[in-house]
Order: sequence, then C-alpha cells, then structure tokens
Amino acid sequence: MSASVTGTCLAEVGNHVLCLDVDPAKIATLQQGGIPIFEPGLDDMVRRNVAA
Repeated sequence: MSASVTGTCLAEVGNHVLCLDVDPAKIATLQQGGIPIFEPGLDDMVRRNVAA
C-alpha cells in the first residue's frame, strides 16, 4: 500500500493528513487533480477529502 492510499484512508475517517513526495511529477499530477497511481475508488476519495 502506498503512502497516498494510507493518507487518503486516514483522511477519509476524519484525520488531517499531509503527504509529501520527492517526485515533482507526482506532486504536479496531484496539484492538477490527477492520481499518480491506480487503486480502485482512490480518485473519488482523494477529491472528496481535498475538497473537505
């Protein structure tokens, strides 16, 4: 499980989460609303929690 998945799940249950990465391409993808990995349902959870 990646840190993105873990962070998203922690945010989903009400935690305030800060995820970091050293890969500028992944950060840019996230800032543009994309998800740099595939995990079923992850994109909806990330978008919901970023909006919250």
